[in-house]
Amino acid sequence: MKLVKYILLAVALVVLGGWFNHRPASRKLQSAGEATRVSVASQDPYEMINENRYLAGLPEFYRSRPLERAAANHARYLVANPINSTDYLDYHREIPGRRLFTGINPSDRGRHVGYLSDKVSENISFGSPSQADAITSLMAAIYHRFGFLDYTVSEIGIARRSKVFVYDMGNRQLAQICTDRPEYFAARSYLRCGDYLISSDDEEYLCRHLPEEARLNDIPKGLKCGNGTVIDGEYLRDFCDSPPAEALIQGPGSYYSLCDGRYRVRRDWLDALCRDPGPAAYRPRQYFTLSSCPDTRIKSEWRERLCSMVGTSDMDEALFYPDICHGRFLVSVKRWEESEGDRLATVTDYVVWPPEDYPTPTSFSSEYPDPLPDLEISGYPVSIHFNPYTTEDVHVFRFSLQRYDDVSEQWLPVNKIRRLNQRSDPNHKFTSRQFAWFPLDPLSPRTTYRVEIGFSYNGEAETLRWAFETRPQ
Repeated sequence: MKLVKYILLAVALVVLGGWFNHRPASRKLQSAGEATRVSVASQDPYEMINENRYLAGLPEFYRSRPLERAAANHARYLVANPINSTDYLDYHREIPGRRLFTGINPSDRGRHVGYLSDKVSENISFGSPSQADAITSLMAAIYHRFGFLDYTVSEIGIARRSKVFVYDMGNRQLAQICTDRPEYFAARSYLRCGDYLISSDDEEYLCRHLPEEARLNDIPKGLKCGNGTVIDGEYLRDFCDSPPAEALIQGPGSYYSLCDGRYRVRRDWLDALCRDPGPAAYRPRQYFTLSSCPDTRIKSEWRERLCSMVGTSDMDEALFYPDICHGRFLVSVKRWEESEGDRLATVTDYVVWPPEDYPTPTSFSSEYPDPLPDLEISGYPVSIHFNPYTTEDVHVFRFSLQRYDDVSEQWLPVNKIRRLNQRSDPNHKFTSRQFAWFPLDPLSPRTTYRVEIGFSYNGEAETLRWAFETRPQ
């Protein structure tokens, strides 16, 4: 059984980004909706986490009062309802009917306090004596580290109850969009118009501004045969003006009454025409209509031109997130992705941890779920993960860890290392842009370690080298 010093828990966040291209200039915190910064004490947990974000080169968290209330509610629930084996150790799930229940999952608990974005992630620590110890332990736990250093989260709410520490994270810009419902981000209902997509508003625009030359007027009504063939209206009009003698019945027999009853047309003649109308009779005029003006017939040759006036050929315009906002506001995928891409375009392409000269713990002992289920303790993991909006085709092809030996004054390789990536992660939580290396033995205290990582992204190769020193034992 693996030794558990602290119980650390994480839930994955699937967030699609942000609205404003903004990074706080100071390491203070701003509450959502406030115009001024919030002062925090030097040992405040918000400041501690933001220091880590700052060292990683990431935008620092804003302080979210709604997420703080959601975290406090869950901390109280966990203290009032101790988790046991029958609950499958899911510390992020509340069970309806139990005392202090406010929502099954972090998203539900956010909605309970008025946080309208559906995307909420959560880190939890049990048993740490202080916030500093809890955060340090969470940063040693790889899944939780990636949670705190996620590119797509921008605000956090923190709560403590006894030795239960809850950290709820979300995207401030997305939450504001879900609250304010700006028209720019609203998904539109699109209809096909030839090779284009047009919104209902644009369709109405077309109907109001349809040029006269696009309208198809004075179309003689055609004749629909029993077999479904349509005889062209102009052909029928010409027939009625001067019907051929062989088409008309001259004596007794079966016939059809056509041309407003003026002529009796031989049944066998018209049936033959319906079976094989030929190009003269079977050339019905082509036109289309729009739902906003169904009585207006538009010439087919004008179709593409009209649709292209206000439509789009970008099919991504029609995509939307159906459940990203609790208030049922439909967010356009294209607009949101473009906005989030702009916000993160100025953020570093990759994040490494521990960073240069960081006073690093020597070991990692536990996390749930467990990234090293066969080991009781290991060395402090080294990780790198990449910006999802600026990097593509990410490959890490080299890693080395060395420690400096004061006796021999040489760099000695650390050979016993386990690599985790999307394929080797036993819990399948890593993305294709996340990589970590666990020394299988604890690191030596008060020792300098040197890291080298070779990787490529966007078609360019790069080698990164840096050093950190471990803390005293």
